[in-house]
Amino acid sequence: DRCREMAWEYLDSGIVPDAEEVGLPERVVGAYRQWITEQSADQVRRESADRWRLRKPEVLVDPWGEGVILDLPPQQVPATMVHADFAWQVMAGEETYTVPVRVRRTGFDLKTNAESVSLSQPAAMYQVSLLADDQVKRTWRYQGVDDERPLLAFDPDRCTLVSWQHSLPARRLGVLYPARFELQVEGEAKPLEELPRLPWGWADFCGQIWDLSHATRLTLLRDGEKVLTVALRPDESAQRPHLVGGQLLSPDAPTVRAPVYVGPPPGVRVPLTGRRDLEEELARWRLTVRSKWSAIPEVRATTTLADLRSRLTTSEKHVDLPLSLPSLLGEAPCGSFVVRLRGPLGRDAELPLRVVPHLRLSGHETLHLPDAQGNPQPAALRVETSPGDDLECQGEGGECRVRAVERLADGWEYEVEAGPDVTRVELTIVRPLPSSEAVRVPISVPIRRLRWALAGEQVGPSRREWTGRVFKRSVDALLQIQSPHLLVTLPLAEADQIRLELRLLDVDNAELQVEDAASQPGRQRLYRFDLSAFRGTIMASRSPFLRLELNVWNLPGRDAPLRLPVLSLTRTLLVDHVELEPRRVGDRAVLQ
Repeated sequence: DRCREMAWEYLDSGIVPDAEEVGLPERVVGAYRQWITEQSADQVRRESADRWRLRKPEVLVDPWGEGVILDLPPQQVPATMVHADFAWQVMAGEETYTVPVRVRRTGFDLKTNAESVSLSQPAAMYQVSLLADDQVKRTWRYQGVDDERPLLAFDPDRCTLVSWQHSLPARRLGVLYPARFELQVEGEAKPLEELPRLPWGWADFCGQIWDLSHATRLTLLRDGEKVLTVALRPDESAQRPHLVGGQLLSPDAPTVRAPVYVGPPPGVRVPLTGRRDLEEELARWRLTVRSKWSAIPEVRATTTLADLRSRLTTSEKHVDLPLSLPSLLGEAPCGSFVVRLRGPLGRDAELPLRVVPHLRLSGHETLHLPDAQGNPQPAALRVETSPGDDLECQGEGGECRVRAVERLADGWEYEVEAGPDVTRVELTIVRPLPSSEAVRVPISVPIRRLRWALAGEQVGPSRREWTGRVFKRSVDALLQIQSPHLLVTLPLAEADQIRLELRLLDVDNAELQVEDAASQPGRQRLYRFDLSAFRGTIMASRSPFLRLELNVWNLPGRDAPLRLPVLSLTRTLLVDHVELEPRRVGDRAVLQ
């Protein structure tokens, strides 16, 4: 990471940074300085114009929803590649799959759209590549499970896979391993949760969540014999700097995007180890604060925490640095910024953030439900900005429009209308500057919608077709799916009392069977229904038409349960999208 930062710094400024600034040995920086001087100017310019800053995909473990999935985040695209064809290539064991993506503009950036695919079958290795015009730009590899390493570990809060070679961090962890094995834990450990059976090829795996903060070793046994032993090391992630304070625009919405703050900027908390004198420990931390694109202020400051000693708030376990210092961001910044701290190896932090002086948002907290016929409805947002700030918008999945409503001395108000299929609105606050430039602050606002997807129709990694409309399938098509599931997303901040059930109804609206969702209220990303539970009833029914209806109980503001058709099944040939064209054959009129 530090070597890459050194290279990016050179491409940005044309100057190789000092060894102390990037936290690298002088011999490494000297070798790079000598190498870069030997490269042609054309090569350096080409690298600078066509450079890539790619975000790593994540393997997620969602026991209550899709099981094991691959999250493919948006990727920033150089302007020289805007017309290229982009796709993800996913290799799971011996199988290869391609996921096309499109490019769109977000603020100043050109980015691919986000995607996710289900990793429905275990594999020893998962390989993910980003392709541009069929050329590989970067490849990531993820260790799966095999006979030698039949164990996956994941962060139970973020659901992200934990990469490991010889040891795992001693903290709260989720584990997946074959159910025929036995897990033994050495040291003080506490089992927190037994996870439900995962779908598809992971059905023979056992999932658990443990508090391993004071444990020392994990061992997997098969028939009493050791198969795998994993040491547990002290967890250093809690010792990394992080942002504290400030007013987050969406404090309850965890995201991989840069957090957006309203008003004064937050501070940075740097944990202390206590193993050195305070002055010596502060001197080991180098701080860099820089603005991205046009911003207020345009800043590029580098210093050590020891130089800012008088401005720090010090406690026994940490020091807090206010980013509102005049030499850093000041009290009323506007724009996108990056805060980097380089310290002891393993504790570096890069903290992107966006700040706007004034922003009020309403309507985004509403849960948008389909109508009684299962049709999604448009959504409306209200946005108030500082006087003089313009607003632009772009919808993900459909049309999005913005119009000015009122312009007062203390704030300008806008209304944003999002089409019925829009699931995320990309807003951009635009603050004009005296020069021709403008400060542009991108803000991503999810639109909360009740939606569902039919899973299991394809073998191997597959994309989900999320919708708020009724799926139509033949009975035979459903019965031929080996492990069909219905996934339901219900984005509510408080879902402890929510209960979901799926009813099978015949042509006379008579109830044939009811199943509850496999769910853990208040925590899961998705609710999951195993449709194979209905298989026997569907085969025994003589009804020419069957319907699966989703019932949602205890929704806020509703006394009666919400009832929505989600899947219709017919025993006859399903004919859809028919076009009739009149033609004359001889002296006869026919329809083709």
